[in-house]
Amino acid sequence: MARLVLGLAVWWAILGLAGTAWGEEPATPDSSEAVEADNAELLLEQLLATDRAWADTPPDAEAFAAFFANGGRLFPPGAALVEGQEAILESMGPLFGSPGYGLTWRATGADIAASGDLGFTFGTFEERGQDDAGSPTLTVGKYVTVWRRGDDRTWRVVADIFNAD
Repeated sequence: MARLVLGLAVWWAILGLAGTAWGEEPATPDSSEAVEADNAELLLEQLLATDRAWADTPPDAEAFAAFFANGGRLFPPGAALVEGQEAILESMGPLFGSPGYGLTWRATGADIAASGDLGFTFGTFEERGQDDAGSPTLTVGKYVTVWRRGDDRTWRVVADIFNAD
């Protein structure tokens, strides 16, 4: 009896393989999943490139604020929420204009929502300046930036928060 069951199992397997080999199309995964994965990778690369472009802008309040969406928010440590491009420009202007001021950052990671229209970057920053006595200061910390991809396919900052280590 065991030989009969084994023989039928082998015969069934051969027929299944032969059907595929003799012209039946094998089942293939949905190719839209691969396309979505490719798009997600591309969107992630675009988001990281946008974060790098923002980090590489000259130390200028206008260039800094231009990356924010209308209604974007800046959450500076120890200060009130700053909302909107104009307010961010006004808030950052004095900093960028102070002697010895410099701000650098680098994304160390990012992620994209399944919808493809929201993402976030995170990383580290260094902020240089001078204290009231004119001595140099250095603040090292981390940040998280939330981005939204608009209808024009441009990533814009909707929220930026950072704090010192």
